[in-house]
Amino acid sequence: MDEPIGWLAVLLILLVGVPCLGLGYAIGWKKKLNLVSGFDDEKARDPEGLARWIGGGSLAIGVLNCVAGCALLVVPNNFVMTLGLTNVIAILIVMIMIVGARRL
Repeated sequence: MDEPIGWLAVLLILLVGVPCLGLGYAIGWKKKLNLVSGFDDEKARDPEGLARWIGGGSLAIGVLNCVAGCALLVVPNNFVMTLGLTNVIAILIVMIMIVGARRL
């Protein structure tokens, strides 16, 4: 990958993925629900389940972005397809997280 735009894309994808991994760990395993936007302790039926659900989803998005960044390093020719597929999968994960969080 000799073009600077390719390295910049990999860097930006990893700069999104690594904080998602950190947030997923903090929410899912350390149970820091104050990091969840709109969390109300009085309305949540299962705060532990909600922490696992949101934390797991954030970890999934982080892993997805890190894998996509590494994939761009290995196969730089599929730049647009990798970014598009990563975005579609991330949006699907977020939609699943939202639907699941409403149950908890």
